[in-house]
Amino acid sequence: MYLIDLLGHGDNTFEKGFGVHDIPFIQQFIQTEIEGDVPLYIVGNSMGAVPAMAIAKANNVEGVILQAPMIRFDQAATAFVREQNAWYSSLLSKQTIHQGVLGALDAQKIAVEETDITLALPDFNKPVLIFASDIDTVSPHNLWKNYENAFLRVVKVAKRPHGLMTLVGQKEHVEIIRWFEMLNSSKTAISRQSLDQIEDMHLSTQIQSDNKAVAHRDESLPD
Repeated sequence: MYLIDLLGHGDNTFEKGFGVHDIPFIQQFIQTEIEGDVPLYIVGNSMGAVPAMAIAKANNVEGVILQAPMIRFDQAATAFVREQNAWYSSLLSKQTIHQGVLGALDAQKIAVEETDITLALPDFNKPVLIFASDIDTVSPHNLWKNYENAFLRVVKVAKRPHGLMTLVGQKEHVEIIRWFEMLNSSKTAISRQSLDQIEDMHLSTQIQSDNKAVAHRDESLPD
């Protein structure tokens, strides 16, 4: 397991990359530090969902787990200020926060659309497990629920604010184990189907070979 600080987070002293500029660094890390035959799973929390989805799309990953993936950054920042501190929210208008976010992104030459993972979800065909709280406005459960499909599963976490969504409680633990079991079951079914197809192809080839042998023997018989 590798825990990677995003640019400007934790012990990382580089300027913030807002999840976007982090992508090439993480990609390089995977290519140089992780063996190619090791099953790869990506986990992203909040802003970490941005590089998590990009890395998963570019690599042969087994699945992605997203904890409270943030909505587009300008919307997420506004929601975060309001959720964390109503007093600050009363001083800073939505427009002020929006302009501040766009200015910060522009300084790093990042388009706000690059922070929006909803643009990638409709065509994403790898297993995704999302945990989202029913009171988290930075990562609204109802929003992600709209994207559920055969590949994407959304689990609702009750009454947990955005800042605490990194916690993995008993419910999350059970859901993750169930998700892994489902993935393994699917792979087993696919493997069984592949084996059946190989056996069918082998049988068909054998029958064709036997028919040719019979035909050859028939042709060699005297009239």
